[in-house]
Amino acid sequence: VLHRVEALADRPEGARRPGAKPFEHLVPLPEVIAASEGGTAASGRVNAKYEALLRKLGDAFGLVLAMTGTSALLLIITLVSSLTAVTP
Repeated sequence: VLHRVEALADRPEGARRPGAKPFEHLVPLPEVIAASEGGTAASGRVNAKYEALLRKLGDAFGLVLAMTGTSALLLIITLVSSLTAVTP
């Protein structure tokens, strides 16, 4: 399949149009919480911590957009860890 993609491509690999916005890979906040807790994103404990974070910090999309780099991710994990008293 890759040979067909390359044959149909109208520009070389890695080329960007002037003014193009950079690609951003966003990880859903429940998945970040689950990874820091060692659980699944669908668990009640993760959902309770997710809801607690939203009440404290605002919307999930804004939080995920702000998580650029390791230091921001560590901050979110620290915040999740501070919510240990939250139970489903």
